[in-house]
Amino acid sequence: MSAMELYGHLTGRSKAEAIGMRNGTRSSFFARNRDADQMVKAGSRFFRHRPDRMVETATVLSVASDGLGIPHVRYNLDIQKLRGTTKFSDGPRSLALETFMSTYRAES
Repeated sequence: MSAMELYGHLTGRSKAEAIGMRNGTRSSFFARNRDADQMVKAGSRFFRHRPDRMVETATVLSVASDGLGIPHVRYNLDIQKLRGTTKFSDGPRSLALETFMSTYRAES
């Protein structure tokens, strides 16, 4: 079943959400993760502590949906030792919003 056929079967709220996200870029997206409800928007910073004593910092560039309406986060990544000056930058990268929220926590 193609995306357009699937879209034709949606009704009510599901169809309204699909219209709002279909092939569009959003300035922000409200997401729920294991810790709390968080706003993912361009410029937001999220982090993850790795077991090898490195810290990953993700800076959100944009939130957009793919052809099927699945929201994705585009971000730049900085990796740095917990107590060091060595820093590595990479990007832009992309993850589905759900995966991004389960991997990174909001910077406090």
